[in-house]
Formats: sequence, structure tokens, C-alpha cells
Amino acid sequence: MLKLVRLVPVIFNFILMSATTLYPNDALKSEILKAAGNSQLLFDLQPKAYDLLLQKFKQEALSNDPLTKLGEICKTYLDFGLTNPETYKLMFIPILDDSNAQVKLHGETDTRVYKYFMDCLETCIRRELTHFKRAEIGALQIWSMMHGLVSLNIQSRISVIGIKRESLSDTLNKTVQDFLKTIKR
Repeated sequence: MLKLVRLVPVIFNFILMSATTLYPNDALKSEILKAAGNSQLLFDLQPKAYDLLLQKFKQEALSNDPLTKLGEICKTYLDFGLTNPETYKLMFIPILDDSNAQVKLHGETDTRVYKYFMDCLETCIRRELTHFKRAEIGALQIWSMMHGLVSLNIQSRISVIGIKRESLSDTLNKTVQDFLKTIKR
């Protein structure tokens, strides 16, 4: 576990080396830069990142139709990750508690974004709009798809597929649209 604690500066340095000049408007980039190598400062910044994503959900996912709203949440998640890669990565850096070597959580802050997504998904399931019977299964499938697309892009692994940078956003959004069609009932 001590090795993971020592990885925080390495992870942070990776964040700084990746695409910071390509994304000058990343929501928290300047604050992330100030927190260089300080796991407590990074931990303190994580709720701001979650709150930014939740704010985006509330601004962009406005449909009264739960299935349409689910699609809007997915699109917003994808767009957030594409336009704020440093902030997105910050959200998923594991910060360990020195006293027990467990990943520190932020309590309710860690779950508000997830709860917003789950409330919508559960409504879709109750109304039988998706083929999912259990929300956890649906959440894992949808979240892994969304997180996977963003992570592949951030880590520059999506380049293996040969998608041109200028068509990346459109291609990923089309991928999400097609995926959402597969979960509809």
C-alpha cells in the first residue's frame, strides 16, 4: 500500500504531461497545477471536479423523458471528459488515507454525480424503457462504456483505431448514440 501512496506524485506528473497545452480551458487546470505532488490538496480538489460534472448534468440533461435524459447525461459525461481531461483524471486519482492505506472517499460528494445518473436510470427501468432489470447491471454497462471512451481518448489509446482528431468528438458521440440504442427496450 505504501507504494500506492508514493504513486500519487507520479500520477500527478502524468496528468501534467498530458495534453495541458491542448486543453487551455480545462475547468480546474490552474488549481491542479498548484496542487503539484500534494495528495491532500488533490483530495481537496476532487469534490470541485465532481461538482462541476454535476452542474453540467443539471445544465445539459433537461429532458422530461427519462430515456432521452439518460442520453443527455451520457453525452454530457463524454463532453466533460473530452473538454476537461485534467479535471476528469483528477476525479479518479486514488488518494490513500495514511492511517489505514484505504482509498479516501468524500462521503456524499463522491456519490452525488452517481446518484443523479442512477435516479435517471432507475426511472428508465421502472418504466421498462431499457432491457435492464437491475440498476447496478445497467450502471456498470453504461458507466464502463462512457468511462472507457473518455479514458481511451485521454490516454491516447483511441488513436489505435485511426480516428482523426477532427472527427473524434463526432465519432465518440455517434458511438454513444448507437450504444444507447442497444439498451432500449
